[in-house]
Amino acid sequence: MSKLTDKIKLSGGILLGMLCMLAGILAGCAPEASGDFYSLQEAYEAGYLTKEEIMSIAHSQNAAGAERGNVKKIRSTAAHGYNERFPDQNAAADDFSINKYCGTYGDCVVVMMTDIYSNYTDAEWFGEVAGVRFYYNNGNSLSIWKEWE
Repeated sequence: MSKLTDKIKLSGGILLGMLCMLAGILAGCAPEASGDFYSLQEAYEAGYLTKEEIMSIAHSQNAAGAERGNVKKIRSTAAHGYNERFPDQNAAADDFSINKYCGTYGDCVVVMMTDIYSNYTDAEWFGEVAGVRFYYNNGNSLSIWKEWE
């Protein structure tokens, strides 16, 4: 055989080997299942959740839904407070977002907010209130909103 034929065979072998390696890599990247999803009804009927747990989930879900009515008020309050601290700014409610709702306790709504004005670092830190330690995974912290009576 000629040197050209040998080079073509070698190139073809190398190409085939690379394709096999690529197929192996891609097969290893496919996500693996580690569980199943169920509807609330399915999980309850299967005995995965108790009635008390279903009631707790409903309470949390319904409370979160009820707080949506307060979202505009919370965001407006944040903009007003920002404008008081920085009078040269013209912050609007749309400049503030609630990125975490942690629940309603009495008349207090616990949220974590972000805005277009602040730069939040990725620094991890701890806070402490009443001897209870809070872990934060960035420079932001929880805020408590209470509507005026």
